[in-house]
Amino acid sequence: MGVGETEPLTPNPSFEDISLLRFLSSRWFKVSLSLGLLFILFSSVEVAHLVRQLRAARLDYVGLAFCGYLLGQVASAYRWRLLARPLGFGQPLKTFIAYYFAGMYLNLFAPSVVAGDVGRGYLLAHGRTRLGAALHSVLADRVSGLVMLVWVSAGGFLLWGPSVLPVELYYGVLATTGGSIVIWWGLPCLLERCTSPGNIVRRSVDRLSLPYRADLALLGSVCGLSVCFHLFQLGLHAVVAAALGLAVPLWYLVLFIPVVQIFSALPISFGGLGIREGGYVLCLALWGTGRDEALAFGLVWSAIVLGANICGGLAFLVFPEVGFSTAALKKTLDESE
Repeated sequence: MGVGETEPLTPNPSFEDISLLRFLSSRWFKVSLSLGLLFILFSSVEVAHLVRQLRAARLDYVGLAFCGYLLGQVASAYRWRLLARPLGFGQPLKTFIAYYFAGMYLNLFAPSVVAGDVGRGYLLAHGRTRLGAALHSVLADRVSGLVMLVWVSAGGFLLWGPSVLPVELYYGVLATTGGSIVIWWGLPCLLERCTSPGNIVRRSVDRLSLPYRADLALLGSVCGLSVCFHLFQLGLHAVVAAALGLAVPLWYLVLFIPVVQIFSALPISFGGLGIREGGYVLCLALWGTGRDEALAFGLVWSAIVLGANICGGLAFLVFPEVGFSTAALKKTLDESE
């Protein structure tokens, strides 16, 4: 650098960039995205045929899938309890079930699963005293579930190949599965070798992983329970397909539904609406299912999820320990956005 020259400054994010990021993360964008995607989907089908398809659905099968979905959420609450115990939370299972269903209900009032996750963490912590540890358990529950969902999809791809799905999806799922193993076991070792004990990244990774890395039995139980839960939910999807008279084999559902669920869980839409249905339509169309039938499949599953979330409101009435300060919780949720 010559005399008199000044070192170029690193540009700071502009006001327009910050405003754009805030808009993309806002509830209005997420609601608009879901409504826009649903509008496109409904515009691409024959609505009268779609209505006939929905009215012809077997309600006994739909009811069976709904009850199974609720049972699956109880299993998820048990998994959360397993992950919370090493962090010092020893409440009985019924408490975790109550808090889990309360979180499902809270998801009705926010455009993503973040509200429910923060809400059940707040309930578990009984305020702000142990909120960090409680949210740690919720994060571990969420991440473990998503990672094992990828593993289930990878297992399906290894057994049956990509089938009619894009080969890029096949290799992407397998690469993500391998990457999860490398990150879990390799990242802490790499940070231990390359960084100092006071490094913020190393401390964050250790804080998140150490309670579970030392207990392989717990880790195996959580992973096994997650796999069983996801396979059970895939079976419920097959029940919904049968309710609508769709000739889609279970093995094909194993390939694409986990991927669609992962994308619909991202906090970019209102509870995954639009993304979930659009993913089902795209993947079922590759199998030869009509758009009307595929959209009906997605709508019925979304109705099951919505109905289960509404049932979560019963936790506020049945379990006295769910009583909390609504104003304090709202403030916590607002700070998390």
